[in-house]
Amino acid sequence: MTEFLLHDVTRTVAPEGIRRDRAVSKRGMGDGSEAKYDFDTLFYEVIRQGTDLHIVAPRLLNFGRLVKRTRFSVGGRDIGRPKVRNFYRHSILRFANVPVGPSLTLGFPDGQTAETPIRDARLDFLEGLDCELILSKNDDLNWIADHLRFHVATQGVEGLVFIDNGSTRHSVDDLRTALSDIGLKKVALVSMPYPFGPLNRRPRNIELYLQTAAYNLARLMFLQRAGGALCMDVDEILVPDGTSIFDRARASRFGFVTFGGLNRYPDPHAEPPFRFTDHAWSTTPPKDAPDDWCIVPTGPLGSMQWRCHNLENNLLRPFQRLKQTKFYHCLGITTGWKNATRFRPDAPLQKDEHAARFWEDTFGPTAKKIDPAVRRQPGRNTAVKGLTPR
Repeated sequence: MTEFLLHDVTRTVAPEGIRRDRAVSKRGMGDGSEAKYDFDTLFYEVIRQGTDLHIVAPRLLNFGRLVKRTRFSVGGRDIGRPKVRNFYRHSILRFANVPVGPSLTLGFPDGQTAETPIRDARLDFLEGLDCELILSKNDDLNWIADHLRFHVATQGVEGLVFIDNGSTRHSVDDLRTALSDIGLKKVALVSMPYPFGPLNRRPRNIELYLQTAAYNLARLMFLQRAGGALCMDVDEILVPDGTSIFDRARASRFGFVTFGGLNRYPDPHAEPPFRFTDHAWSTTPPKDAPDDWCIVPTGPLGSMQWRCHNLENNLLRPFQRLKQTKFYHCLGITTGWKNATRFRPDAPLQKDEHAARFWEDTFGPTAKKIDPAVRRQPGRNTAVKGLTPR
């Protein structure tokens, strides 16, 4: 039986009349950029680890000046100014030696105040488990279940942090039901219904603050003592190559590996909605997808910041890439939030027979079912032979 932990992420907004600056020029903004931008969030969760408080925030920008002038207190006691670290799309605030108290009080320079709860980290919940980390909004429940069921069976995924960014097509209860019977031991189901940010013309993704903030909130709240953490999207399927991705990360020098993706498309004559098994077509020439990664959170790089395709400021990435390990990036598995027609490329498509055989062997009606009772146990590998993509 799967054990669930439900967690609602809190948010503190800036005082009325103060807005976050933009990180791009007007010329670089995309369509609808103003409506999607997060002008208001000062920070998200306040997480206690021992006597330290860690606060995860969208990239502060001009809010950094506000933080410097704000008085922070717990239980009426001033706790001083935080140590602030700014990254590409998020910021981390840290207070040391903070007294025990249920909430953090902010006194802003203009006299306004705010109070936000302090949440104890739940690093015990997923401790020692091989976990996957997923951020999602409105993804079809069948996509989610198919993706995770396969990775439970072939990679030995035991735990999950699933961050829902305010889905409207299904409820938290629907998600819980979908995740209950796929073989996971524990699931942290996290609700984070705040602005994701806009895609711009240039730089394209610099204002997607919530994404990296969510990953690092998951790291600090749930995953720092996990056996392994695999970061993937719902539309991606990791092809088994004989050794679990977690074991590959544990065997690596730095406890961190990346692996490349292969873009695959549905039949050009088919219409949505699509399933994974439809994705047996490739462009000519083929196009690769950005890397995914897996880390040992207790390893040498465990304290580095997490991003969607790499660690922040990770200069060793070329030496950490697994050349033979690949995943299929399925372009028809999409809600269309980024590109409504991405499954219809401009380049011509050709049938990928290897991908077709892969889907038939794993998801198709003639697929050999993998018994959950014999999936990878700690210290063992599960291999599905003959499925390494070209």
